[in-house]
Amino acid sequence: LAGQATNLTSLSLTSSPLSLGDFTNLAANPQASIKLPQEKSWRQPLSLPPNRNQPVEVKLNSSGEPLVPGLYTYLIASAEIANQSIYPPSPFLVVASDTQLTLKRSAVDLFIWAVNLKNNTPVISTLVTAYDEKGNAIGTGNTDSNGIAKIALPSGLDQFSPVFAMIDKPGASNFSLATTGLNQGIFAWDFGLSVDFNDNQPFIYLYTDRPIYQPGQTIYFRAVARHINNGRYTSLKQEKLTFNISGSNES
Repeated sequence: LAGQATNLTSLSLTSSPLSLGDFTNLAANPQASIKLPQEKSWRQPLSLPPNRNQPVEVKLNSSGEPLVPGLYTYLIASAEIANQSIYPPSPFLVVASDTQLTLKRSAVDLFIWAVNLKNNTPVISTLVTAYDEKGNAIGTGNTDSNGIAKIALPSGLDQFSPVFAMIDKPGASNFSLATTGLNQGIFAWDFGLSVDFNDNQPFIYLYTDRPIYQPGQTIYFRAVARHINNGRYTSLKQEKLTFNISGSNES
C-alpha cells in the first residue's frame, strides 16, 4: 500500500478479514463495534530522513505476501502521532481481488464491468450479485462477452444509500466487490459535474424577459417543462400548468 510519512520511526498495524455484513457496517459507520475473528498485529520499522515527507510502502501483512482475495480492515497507527487527534482512528477498508469491478448506478439500474487484472481481459459469463447497505441481496446479473452486467434496482431503494456489487464470496479465487459508497475524491462533484439523483419527476426551467420591473409593467415569462426519467427528458402529460407570482412580501 503506497503512503507518505514524515518523522515516523515505525508503523503499528492491525488487520482482520471481514464478512460482507461487517464490511458494509464499517463502510456505513467506521466506528461501528465489530468483533474481528482473526485479528493480527505487527510492526513495520521505517527509516526516513528527518523533516522530509517521504513515500513509504505499507505492508498489508507481516510477511509482505499478496493477500488472499477477500475483504479486510486495517488500523494503522504510530507512536509519534498517537496523541495528535481527539478522534479515534478510523479503519482502513481493503478489497483484495484479481478482478476489477467498475460500478455505476443510474436511477433504475446498476452497470457493472468486470476485468481480469492479470491479463486485462473481460470476465465473462460470471454471476454478479447486488446488495443493499444492510447486506441484503437486491438483484443478480451475468456478465456478457464484454464483461458487462446490468442489474435492475428494486423500487423504493434509497437513492443516497450505498449499494454493493459482488462476484462470488470473500476467499474465493474470483472474488471481487465494488460499491457506490466509497467515492471520496472521485465523485462527480469533485470534477465540477452537477448531479441530481431525483428521478421520475417534472423539471421546469422558467425565465422572465427582464431581471427587474417597475409598478404597472407587464411581466412576460416563458417556462420549459419536461419530465425527467433516468436522464432522459420527455413532454409532460399535463396540458396546462398554473403559476402563482408573488412579491418579496408574499403579496
